[in-house]
Amino acid sequence: MGSAANSQELAAHLGISPTETRMIGPAGYLHHIGKLAGPTEIIDTPGPLTPVERFIIRQHPYVSHRILSTVPGL
Repeated sequence: MGSAANSQELAAHLGISPTETRMIGPAGYLHHIGKLAGPTEIIDTPGPLTPVERFIIRQHPYVSHRILSTVPGL
């Protein structure tokens, strides 16, 4: 199960309204937009990441925020 589905399931479990729960799914997908800024060598790594690679990947929510904050209405 991916971030979008996990987020929707958690929202429903917490009693968030069905309308808001449906909106959380796309937000889960948007969260990963920041991964586009990461090196494909790290994104496509089949095995465990090194500490440096993990640090880079963990920056993707911040990068997502920076990208999406420029889009009016989000």
